Amino acid sequence: MRTGDEPPEMVRPNVVFGTVSGMIGVMGSLTEEMYLFLDDLQTRLAEIKGVGGLSHSTWREYKTERRMKTAWHYIDGDLIEWTLELPRSKLVQ
Repeated sequence: MRTGDEPPEMVRPNVVFGTVSGMIGVMGSLTEEMYLFLDDLQTRLAEIKGVGGLSHSTWREYKTERRMKTAWHYIDGDLIEWTLELPRSKLVQ
C-alpha cells in the first residue's frame, strides 16, 4: 500500500527469475513515460558500435539455421546499464 509521500512505481515486476548460469532477471511493466524514455535512450546507445564493430541489434538477434528474429518492444537492461561505464563525452553525444 502506497502513502502520498512515496514516489510512483516506475517498474512493476511481474516475473523475477534466475538461471543455472547465475543470471538474475526481471520482466516487468513500465509506465508509458518511462518506457518511452528508456526506449529513446536505448536507441541512442545502440548507435555506438561495440567490440569488433558489431551492432547491438545484430548481437541481440535470435538466429537459427532456419530463421532469424529481431528483438523488439523490450528494454535491454544490459545496454541501459552500459551508460554507467561510458565516458561523459559519449553520454553528451
